[in-house]
Parts: sequence; structure tokens; C-alpha cells
Amino acid sequence: MGAFPAALERFVAAYSSLDLVRVVTYDAGACSLENANLVRRHHLHYVFGLTAAQPTLFEAARLWLGARSADQAEATSTDVASGKTIIRRLYLGSAIDAPEGWEKHLHTVLRVQTETTDAKGRRTIEDRYFISSLASDRLKPPQWLLLVRRHWGVETILESPRRGTTHQILDVAFQEDDHP
Repeated sequence: MGAFPAALERFVAAYSSLDLVRVVTYDAGACSLENANLVRRHHLHYVFGLTAAQPTLFEAARLWLGARSADQAEATSTDVASGKTIIRRLYLGSAIDAPEGWEKHLHTVLRVQTETTDAKGRRTIEDRYFISSLASDRLKPPQWLLLVRRHWGVETILESPRRGTTHQILDVAFQEDDHP
């Protein structure tokens, strides 16, 4: 989280002439009111991952979106890879009664549910939450889902017997595991 302001400042300085960048995405490690305010001061929007490390926001997101069932998803995608079927469901909502300070720019809450079924029929379900300063109607539901998927797509998964199969290249480069 501490490296985010300097990284954003350098990013803005390097790419300020481009009219392409409107949304900054980052995982939950940078989800803070200070970082959200910084993004907005640069006239950009944010999509931040959200975990229990932000307990007030996380519980509100779970209340807003957590009880929705599969048939209530606004968008769904299905992929088959390496013998696994992966279904992703997007649940989208407006941030209602955002905590103090966040009410100025927090507009959208997202829940992406990932249901994975392996070749033996074993199923796992994982929910991830995100918050955004973009209004929920700025993107169509399939675009929101694609945005979240592309956020994670910038990191390449390596097969490593020593560290497991989900060790991320950028986490290594930034030494995030050793220097959170």
C-alpha cells in the first residue's frame, strides 16, 4: 500500500499525455481511502480489490451483494482449461451509505464469484469483492467482468514446484511477499 502513491505519481507523469487511461486497478493491498482520493485527484477512476483488511467496506459489500444467487448474476463467463471448468459470475451494485470519506467517490461494488469444477467433479467456489469510483452504469455488466478479469490477467502464472502454481511474477519483482 505504501508504494502505491509513488507508483501512481510516476505512472501519471509518464503517461499523462495519453488520453487512453481512465481507470486504475489494483488489488486489495492498496485499497485505502487515501489511495482512492489520490486516484480521483488525478481525475482517474479506481477499481480496487476489497478484503477483510478494510472491515467496514468489506462487510458493507457483503451485505449489498453477498446474498445474491447464481440466477441473479448480471454477467457470466465460462472457460474450460487444463481439465477444469471455470464459471465466473458478476454481481453489481451501487454503494449505498458508503463509510465516511468514501461517499465522495465510491459508487460501485462488485462481487465476482468463481466456481471451479475439476476433472473429477470437485467444485470450489470463491467470492472476490471490488469497489469502484465509476458509476455502475458506465460499463455494461460483461464489460465490468472483463475489466476484473483483465486486472488479474496482467500477472502471469508460473508453474513452480518450489513455490506452487500460483506464484505471480509481479509479486516476485516487487517482493510483495517479503515486503507487504
